[in-house]
Amino acid sequence: MSVQTKDNVLCGAKLRAKRELCGLTVEELANECGCDWHDVRSLEEPWRGVAVSDDVAIAVGVCLDELQERMRVTLDYAVSVYEEFADIARKDPPPIVLPYYRDQAEFDKYSRDKGCYSFANAVTRACLAAFDDFGVPTRLYYPGEDEEPHVMAAKSQGAGDTE
Repeated sequence: MSVQTKDNVLCGAKLRAKRELCGLTVEELANECGCDWHDVRSLEEPWRGVAVSDDVAIAVGVCLDELQERMRVTLDYAVSVYEEFADIARKDPPPIVLPYYRDQAEFDKYSRDKGCYSFANAVTRACLAAFDDFGVPTRLYYPGEDEEPHVMAAKSQGAGDTE
């Protein structure tokens, strides 16, 4: 992780791009960082001339770096697990079933993680893109539905569902 200073955080477009890559709204990033959403907006739009303290700017930069690192670690893990088992997979492998959350309440109820559902969905989208590059079939499900993921995966496998 790079050392953050206010100067290297203040590139508004870069900050916004990192936030959007993490799948977060301005408000969600502010919640993750423990600051006011107006501060994040001011960092993304420095031309407005609204001052933000050095501490807040650095906290936002550090928070984004940590979120991107979590995303990278998760994606690396998902790809390494697939690569480890790819040799023993059948010719027509069953789809990899990944959760996708409708809202924060569903994430809070069904996820084992804490945080923002938008970030979890961004990680899922990154995994989908990586698996697509490998030609691996994938399937999304909403955890709030009646069936557990392993039951849904078994049904998908039996029905040949590769959505």
